[in-house]
Parts: sequence; structure tokens; C-alpha cells
Amino acid sequence: IEEALKNQIQRQRIDVAVEMIGGPDLLVLDCGAGDGAISEMIKMKGNEVISVDFGEVIKTSKGKGLDAFAAEATRLPFRDEVFDAGFFGEIIEHQIEYRPFLLEAKRILKPNGRVVLTTPNVGRLRNRLSGILGDTTPWHEWDKPIHHVRYWTFFSLSQALAKEGFLVGRVGTGMSQGEGCILEEPQTIFDYMRGQWSMEMVESFRDM
Repeated sequence: IEEALKNQIQRQRIDVAVEMIGGPDLLVLDCGAGDGAISEMIKMKGNEVISVDFGEVIKTSKGKGLDAFAAEATRLPFRDEVFDAGFFGEIIEHQIEYRPFLLEAKRILKPNGRVVLTTPNVGRLRNRLSGILGDTTPWHEWDKPIHHVRYWTFFSLSQALAKEGFLVGRVGTGMSQGEGCILEEPQTIFDYMRGQWSMEMVESFRDM
């Protein structure tokens, strides 16, 4: 993650996500924390952060003095309704069964808690044009090991969140640029910032 922060596009995506989380004085779960770089950014906003990832990578977070635990996103070792907010960066596209992941995120959030997700937007203009030309490599690199098992668009992710009882509050892109619009539907407001980059941030509020 520290390497990603050196990339302008990646850094702006992360900055938008951290801004969505808010603060200060929140208890925040950083799920998929890796080396803890984003956890440190969330902590700098005056929040208490608990970092989670699986495997040896979590040792780096612990070495930075963060409260870090080894766990999977679908089986988090925390009681119900404990966190004010959760950051789940680049996780949902790795879940074969996404519902257990979303239900677990909902379980650990307080009522009106906030979850911020980031995931590649397979429906971005560049991918659509490439698909028309017969090239799917922008979102599926056939000659490399498969890591992403689900591909999301703004609409498919919004529908999945709504189905599990989330209210979608805001969507942005990695650059957070472009023309904005608000679309109102029953129990749902989308603040959709259109931009040229691939990452969508979805800020959702747990249904009361």
C-alpha cells in the first residue's frame, strides 16, 4: 500500500476514501489493511483504528504500533455493532460469494455506521470501448493468475448494497472529478461524481 501511495491516481483514490470515512473520534475498521499505510492515514484524522488482513502481511501493521489482527473479511473476530465506520479497500472483487462479506461488514457496524468500499469499475468508458474492439485485457488479463473473481459497475454494486440493507450515500472516482448529479429514488440517494478513472468509492449507511 505504501508503494500505491506514491502513484498519483492511487493516492487520490485513497485520499477520497479516507475523506469519506470522516472523523475525528470514530472507531474504524481497516479491513485488508496490508502494511497499515491507510490505517495510519485514518488514525491521523483523530480516529481509533483496528487493522485486519490475513497472512504474514499483518505483521507490518503490528510493527507500526497499530492494533492489528489476522482474519478474513467474511469472519471478523469482533462483536456485533461495535464500529462507527469500516474501510474495505479492493476486497469485494476478490469474493466469489459477496453476500457473506457484505453481511459481515453490516454486522460489525453500529446502527447508522458507515462503510466505504473501493473496487475497480469495469463499466468505465475505457473498458467499454476496449470491449467493443474485442480487447478485454483492461479488466481481465488472461495471461496472469486470476485474482479478481467478480467485476462491478456502479449500478451492480449499488444494487448489491441496497439488497443487503445499505443506503448508498455517495459515489466518487479515483480523481473525484467531473460533472456531478444527484438521482433520487425511494430510500436511496446517489451522489455520483463522474470521472475518467477506474475506481469507484461507495459510501453507504447501514439501514436503521
